Amino acid sequence: TSPTGTWKLQVNSGSTSGNGLYVNGNINATGNIIADGYFSGTSSDRIYKSNFKEVSVYSVIDNIGVSSYNHKLYDNKRLIGSVAQEIEKYFPELITKDSNGRLRVGNYGYAALALQLGKETKTEVERLKERVKELETRLGI
Repeated sequence: TSPTGTWKLQVNSGSTSGNGLYVNGNINATGNIIADGYFSGTSSDRIYKSNFKEVSVYSVIDNIGVSSYNHKLYDNKRLIGSVAQEIEKYFPELITKDSNGRLRVGNYGYAALALQLGKETKTEVERLKERVKELETRLGI
C-alpha cells in the first residue's frame, strides 16, 4: 500500500534487482513524481551524442532571473526557479512545449550549465589574479 493509501497504479517487480515498469514513450504527469531511490534521467553516454558545441553561460547569466514564486499548478506551493521564456532566449535546447503550448524547462541541463558557469568563472578569476600579479609587479608590491 502507498503511504497515503491513494495509489492509482502500483508496480512491484518482486525483486530488488528487477525493473518494475518499462515504458517506451513519454510519461506525462500533472502531479509530482516522487522517487524513493535513484532516479536516472537522459542517457549521457558519448555513444548517443554528436555535433558537440561549447556553451557559454557567463555572458548571459545576468539575463536569466532566479526567483522564489508560488506555482499555480502545485496548489500555490512556494518554489525556486526561472521563467522558461527567459531561458529559451539563450538555451532553447532546454525548453519543450506541452500539448497546450505551455513551455517546460528540461531540468537535466541545469547541472551542466552550473558546471560550465563554474568553469568560466574559474577562468575569469585566474585571468584577474594574473592581472593583479602584473600590477603588483609594476608597483613593486
